[in-house]
Amino acid sequence: MLSIESSGITAFAVKSGAEGDITPSEGDSTSSGIEWSVANAGQGNPSPLLYKGYIYLISSRGGEVTCLQPATGNVVYKEKIEGVGAAWSSPWAYNDRIFFYDETGKTHIIQAGPQFKHLDTNQLEDKFWASVAIAGDAVLFRGVDKLYCVKN
Repeated sequence: MLSIESSGITAFAVKSGAEGDITPSEGDSTSSGIEWSVANAGQGNPSPLLYKGYIYLISSRGGEVTCLQPATGNVVYKEKIEGVGAAWSSPWAYNDRIFFYDETGKTHIIQAGPQFKHLDTNQLEDKFWASVAIAGDAVLFRGVDKLYCVKN
């Protein structure tokens, strides 16, 4: 069992049960407690998302999306979406799609899986920093000025 930790822009897979100082030696990317690590993973504030066999990392700034294989840390793709503002909230997934929004209210939608495909962008008029909340078939977005609910 692996859990994902991040430190700066390096993503780590920490082995289940690891304890003590598991810091890799200088120049190494693994240790007795680190299965793999990926430097320059593009990670920042948004939490990583594990969905249908892939880990998705959204950079805090710049619109970079990184997709990793969970067992090995191999980079499947690292792509940039133009026009993305600062992203502070965690991404979410539904129906083979990955969603994340930036502080300007743009929600970006990408196809889940090993091929990068930016599907669409939607816009809400507010500033956003909090992660969404999902309740049943409703998605709640907390903006600075309003609370938004998107539901079928």
